[in-house]
Amino acid sequence: MEKKVNSGISTGWIVFFCIIFWPVGIFLVYRKIVGNKEALYYDGKGIFISSIILILCAIAGIYGAFNEEETIAIIFTAILCFLAPGVLLFLKARTMKKNSEKFKKYSAMIIYQNVTKISDISSAVDLPMDTVKSDIEMMIKNNYFPNSYMDESRMEIILPNRQVKEDEAFAREKARHARVVKCEGCGAEQEIAEGNIMKCEYCGSLLENN
Repeated sequence: MEKKVNSGISTGWIVFFCIIFWPVGIFLVYRKIVGNKEALYYDGKGIFISSIILILCAIAGIYGAFNEEETIAIIFTAILCFLAPGVLLFLKARTMKKNSEKFKKYSAMIIYQNVTKISDISSAVDLPMDTVKSDIEMMIKNNYFPNSYMDESRMEIILPNRQVKEDEAFAREKARHARVVKCEGCGAEQEIAEGNIMKCEYCGSLLENN
């Protein structure tokens, strides 16, 4: 399941300030994502909407300038105040969307598909291993995978929490198939997990649960 960024700053306010005074809009985006555990998943939607509106305003201003006396001044203002920041915001939004999709793929592969080797993840997302390793280390640092760490020798992300759960599940499954076995040597009974071989506590005979 994809996580959503929720920092109290709505996309609407970001769009509003990016249009009215874009530096404030950029600051709000910064506040929205920095320090937020799920910041890497933010797709820059507010920035993209703002960029399109700014570019459209610039086009409208340039088009309308040809009917005015101060044509050059109006065109310069439209480019400086609307077109330039609009293009910059558009490029930034594209980068954020691309990164968001990349980090969501990492999470899906590691958490839901149990793909933990850097080489396998690298092949799946078609990115260099160094890039993938650096990205995942950043996710580990920001606690996207609690208690996990990077095994440098195996080039693999280790998820201790998952291993504990898997071990517990395995133990429960084995216990579910345990049965009481009667010793042929002394007649004592002992509970043995399926597939295990143990010695009788009383006479030392081998007891087996197949």
